[in-house]
Amino acid sequence: PEFYVPDGVAMTSLGIDIQQGAEDGSGSRFAIERVGWGVGEESWSLDYHEPEANTRDLREWDRVLVPEIERAFHRRDGRAFLPMAVCIDAGNNPDQAAAFVAKHQMRLRARGIFLFAVKGIGDKGATTYRTWAGAAANAKSFDRFADGSVKLWNVGNREAKDTIAAHLAVTHGPGAVHFPRGRSDLWVKGLLAETQVEKGGRLVWEYL
Repeated sequence: PEFYVPDGVAMTSLGIDIQQGAEDGSGSRFAIERVGWGVGEESWSLDYHEPEANTRDLREWDRVLVPEIERAFHRRDGRAFLPMAVCIDAGNNPDQAAAFVAKHQMRLRARGIFLFAVKGIGDKGATTYRTWAGAAANAKSFDRFADGSVKLWNVGNREAKDTIAAHLAVTHGPGAVHFPRGRSDLWVKGLLAETQVEKGGRLVWEYL
């Protein structure tokens, strides 16, 4: 097989961010990262790329994302890994995200692949939302989610960033984050683009 995952990987996931671009579809693209997970949330970034596509066109979601989701990575012992969880950004193109998940979720679930439409949620006052905040209470703000056929799952922005920062400080073993050589400077700058500053007696994340 063409692709290999480290021996410590027990499962993989796929994160898909939507970069919307202009109204005519120019400059829009998917940002796709595949991650392997081991004991104690030790992780390996296996692959990252940004295929260009008109994210307003549902046919482009099928063309780009279905092959990515169904693409297996292999370990040296021959075990094939399909992503167990696929999280798709539903903030920029909620109609397309809902339609894509509704169309493919049952077929992929039969193969052990679970699709989630996700949206970041910021803090409200002193409230901090957990990283995996559950089915969104405000899902009906997106019409395509209102019938209940597709759940919208919230990700707590601040706690997610706190969690990632804590893992980046671990050098090996449970919690450590591993990146391949050759990952672009732009990707690294994006990962390190924010820092914590104190405001009003509490720490908040801000762009550098």
